[in-house]
Amino acid sequence: MLSLLGWINGITVSIKVIFDVIAGSIFLYKFKKDKVRLLVYFAFSYLSVSVIFLPYFIDFVNILLTDLNLNLESYNILSLARTMIAEPVLISFIYVGITLLLKEKRRYMLWIYLILLTIYEVSFIFNYASVTAFDIPSIPGENLIFIQIVFNTPQFIILAITFGTILIFNGFGFFYKSIQSEGVIKKKFMMLSLAFLMFFGAGIFETLFEPGFYLLFTRTIFESTAFFVYFAIMPKRVKKFKKKSYELEKELISFMKRESKEDMIAQPPNYDIRSEKDNLVIFISYSTKDAEKYKINLVSEKLLEYKEIKEVLYWQEHMKDNIIKYMNDNLGRCNAMLLFCSKNALNSVPVEKEWTAAEALNKPIIPIFEDSRHIPPLLSSRLGLEYEIRNIEKFIKELYDLIVKKSVAII
Repeated sequence: MLSLLGWINGITVSIKVIFDVIAGSIFLYKFKKDKVRLLVYFAFSYLSVSVIFLPYFIDFVNILLTDLNLNLESYNILSLARTMIAEPVLISFIYVGITLLLKEKRRYMLWIYLILLTIYEVSFIFNYASVTAFDIPSIPGENLIFIQIVFNTPQFIILAITFGTILIFNGFGFFYKSIQSEGVIKKKFMMLSLAFLMFFGAGIFETLFEPGFYLLFTRTIFESTAFFVYFAIMPKRVKKFKKKSYELEKELISFMKRESKEDMIAQPPNYDIRSEKDNLVIFISYSTKDAEKYKINLVSEKLLEYKEIKEVLYWQEHMKDNIIKYMNDNLGRCNAMLLFCSKNALNSVPVEKEWTAAEALNKPIIPIFEDSRHIPPLLSSRLGLEYEIRNIEKFIKELYDLIVKKSVAII
């Protein structure tokens, strides 16, 4: 019969498995809908973590049905499956960290940890009996069987190194990045930092200590991380004010109150009285190395042919002082930013400062790219446009339409 601790252990692990499946499925659905690539890795990670905790869940169900723990032979099979899934989960977390912090060294880092974790898995399987310890309850069915990797083994050391790396990059690295950033980007990196610190902090605690009443606390922390990840990765939704809907509402109010149109307030609160298509100011962010490749001068000239576009700002043409002053003078008054994405732009500090400042100011950002992998991960959900130099007129027309669509003037 289950003890109080056994019930706490079983119920919390059941909630965790079910919650992880739901969270992973939601992340996968949101990826298909919003095309935020990082959500794929988090979806896979949460679904896989549910498999890691599956042996405990099945043991709990077996106790409920038979009052006995699962037999060790079945537990060994589940434990091996648990180990096999650990490598791709950890690789996914490492990928997220180095993608956001060390983009240029991503490939090398991934190969290092892929080799290291492959060694871990192969050696673990062939030395399974000597590196795995089972804590079996003295009274069958009183609590769940606890699986633990033996300390001071090479496998434990590899796992500790990997956990440490993820904490450094994804936990403290994102925290440091948040300190360097401002506005929305600061909050996003802070939430990602907290998610990883909480997730792996709770995981390390459960690995080092035998199950106790602390499970209520650690597993609550586990589940809360999904919310931090979701709000960090998903773009901020800004509800656009629609002029037509306001006019309809105005007419209804006029009818209900029997007021004349002349007595109505001409404009809604917080709505800019200028037309949303008039006097648009566009800010172009790009790497200087790509100026010729993307024909920045030509793009600017073509956009200015549209009467609705008043100015197209790009630093080679308009900067008279330093980059910080240029951004300070112009980002605030622009209606949209065109971000020309490339490998050079990803490695450009000024470009990163420009788009993070625009994000903090809640300016519409339109990624323009040849390879979608060059779009900054935190902007990958934004509606963008593939660069098409072979048909520049068509590209400019599509770009103009997108600018107008995104540049609703709201105070």
